[in-house]
Amino acid sequence: MTDLITIPGSDKMTEKFIRVLERKEFLQVRAKFAGSPFREPKPIGEFLPPLTAMDDHQRLFIFEVIPSEAQLTEALKPRWKAFAEYATTHNCTLWILVPVGLEPIAETLCDQFKIRKQVKVIKGL
Repeated sequence: MTDLITIPGSDKMTEKFIRVLERKEFLQVRAKFAGSPFREPKPIGEFLPPLTAMDDHQRLFIFEVIPSEAQLTEALKPRWKAFAEYATTHNCTLWILVPVGLEPIAETLCDQFKIRKQVKVIKGL
């Protein structure tokens, strides 16, 4: 299973964003990072999202966490396309979380991968 959560720095970004989720009253948070108190997210195809959560309307949110500019490459295409397709077919919401300032690079990749319509939010942390 391909799992980008092992990239150095992603654990801190994931933990930081979980605090945001807790303030927004998300339910059933699932996260994969060292020392996580949460259950592991369910795989999407052959990929494991680092973080998922449900809102109070039982809608699934998929959060992709990319910790560095070096990881924002063409190599993400199969992973992001799998998440985007799942979001479309299962009425989920896909967010891509990157370091502050790298949002334009993530947006360009989404356009290149032809998934921009499926990605609800690209957010810098």
